[in-house]
Amino acid sequence: MKATVTIPLLLGSLAASTHAIGIRFCTDANFHGTCGTYNLPRNTCWNVPRPANDKISSLDTLGANCIFYKDAYCKGPSFKANGKKPTIPANMNDKISSVKCT
Repeated sequence: MKATVTIPLLLGSLAASTHAIGIRFCTDANFHGTCGTYNLPRNTCWNVPRPANDKISSLDTLGANCIFYKDAYCKGPSFKANGKKPTIPANMNDKISSVKCT
């Protein structure tokens, strides 16, 4: 009986610490082109899926603090963003492959 009480409490605390974060990506500047909203885990490196990988020109972190990376697995050149970015740094335009948000 004690184990059944401990396990749900442990799972509940893990779920609270890994809340999903919503991020919106668009293929063109100023939130034009093809756009999509993705839910990603907090404090975890997330590789951008194929439809958006290396095609992002504007984004909205929806209030989260994020670091965007040129390479998969949160490697390579990066930049930080919070909120709406109708344009992103020229050296990262159409080059984002991964992101980590807090």
